[in-house]
Amino acid sequence: MATIKDIAAKAAVSPGVVSRILNYDETLSVSPETKLKVLQAVEELEYIPIRDRRKIITDRSKPCIGIAEWYNNDKIIDDPYYLYLRDMIEKKAAEEEITIFRISKNETGYKNTAPFSLDGVFAIETVAPEEVKQLSELSSNIIFINSSPMEKEYDSVVLNFELGLNEALDHLVNLGHTKIGFIGKPDIISGKKRIQDPRKQILSKALHEYCLYDSAYFFDTVYYKNCAEEGYKTIKQAISGKKLPTAIMTLNDTVATGALRALLEENIRVPEDVSLIGFNNLPAIKYLMPALSSVHVHFDYIAECALTLFNERFAKNRTWPKKVMIPTNFIARNSTAAAKKQHQLK
Repeated sequence: MATIKDIAAKAAVSPGVVSRILNYDETLSVSPETKLKVLQAVEELEYIPIRDRRKIITDRSKPCIGIAEWYNNDKIIDDPYYLYLRDMIEKKAAEEEITIFRISKNETGYKNTAPFSLDGVFAIETVAPEEVKQLSELSSNIIFINSSPMEKEYDSVVLNFELGLNEALDHLVNLGHTKIGFIGKPDIISGKKRIQDPRKQILSKALHEYCLYDSAYFFDTVYYKNCAEEGYKTIKQAISGKKLPTAIMTLNDTVATGALRALLEENIRVPEDVSLIGFNNLPAIKYLMPALSSVHVHFDYIAECALTLFNERFAKNRTWPKKVMIPTNFIARNSTAAAKKQHQLK
């Protein structure tokens, strides 16, 4: 594993700046470009580059895929999941000599900025129906990643959240935890339907089966964003309301990073007083103190499967849609420990 010094050298900043960026230190005054440079350095040192993925192949005999972009730099810094997944797709595509272009969205919708037509489009995360129509005008071969709209027509690659989350929950129960919480995002009301994040659904169901579910320990993030500040403020509110469980699972690693900072500020030790688990297993979390336990998402498998689906349509003329589910698994590190008497809140 690379060190903080390795990351600092690659990003041309000091080791102290790297540490503060990876811990989402709000008092650090550096540009978004510097933060992004550090996150990219972590990613590049974690995954050995296959070749220069930024090289544009202008040979039209090679396939060309567009990645629909709707995350700006600020959003990527808030939650680097998209950055790591996008870069992994670009690396795997380079290995197969497939050209990747990033498709930006303006006021009128998505536009193809490539010098020739697209053979396929990758859409990462949830896409609104009107956006699906815009993307379909760029290519009929759309592969959705992390969502699966219009399954009768389009391919998709999604995560099996249940496998990794159940492993993580079993880990906590085996450590003796009976007060287990979750920091997630609020439910979405769409028409007459209430849409709940699958992580929240899975954990709620599993905790009911263990007879351990307590709604007081399920926290919705404050501002409906996936960032460290949400985890930080959510924990502060839980502490002030004297409703802090002995183990906390989170929507993603970035939220967990903010939660960790809030706990340490309140002199609540991790993992001695509270165990903490993230989701995604981003490369940066190994550099936290303590190193964060997390549910691992296989970025490489997601990228490989998306490219396989593309090639089946493009080269083999497959016409029926496929939905591929990628397993997740739990990685235990130093942020979980056996349950003790709950920390006495002030």
